[in-house]
Amino acid sequence: MNAPAKSTTTETKAPDASAPEARPVAPIEVRQAPFKPLEAGRLRLVRSSECDICNLWAAVLPAGAPFENVLRPDYWSSCLGAKPLRVADTVEIHVDCQTYFGRVLVRDVSGAGGAKTRASMALLELHRFDRVARNDEALTHRVEFRGPHLKHCVIAVKDNKVVSDGHADVATAEAALRAIVRTPAREAAK
Repeated sequence: MNAPAKSTTTETKAPDASAPEARPVAPIEVRQAPFKPLEAGRLRLVRSSECDICNLWAAVLPAGAPFENVLRPDYWSSCLGAKPLRVADTVEIHVDCQTYFGRVLVRDVSGAGGAKTRASMALLELHRFDRVARNDEALTHRVEFRGPHLKHCVIAVKDNKVVSDGHADVATAEAALRAIVRTPAREAAK
């Protein structure tokens, strides 16, 4: 018996219409915020020592600033002209978004021509936190814009009724909210 002849050409199958076509994905470009030194107003003296060392400072970094910036000597350049950071001082590091807390030790303060523009820091401790969750259950009222007639209003959360209206901006509506909402301590004092 004769065996069927084998084909020497390779056949390509048409792709299945139900299967999605794989396409190469361009890599996502992650851009870090440009480096910016700490503003002088964000560094404050907390405790002054009677000697030349061991002052305690607090620095409050802007939200989203990476902690690693603190360890860069040039990060402190805008603070050193007005603030007398010294070797052996400690700096508590806070951030507006409360995602970490740290403490660093000033190891060296230097610069060219007598102008101090660099501070070398050593990490003493670093604690990272999750973002603080708001407790919306504790809210009894909220501020909401209800159109050009009612404007900014104070709304009761439990029944969604307008308690106060006609406020030109959010600030005045929030002031009305503070006047409406009483804390338990205030109520007890009456």
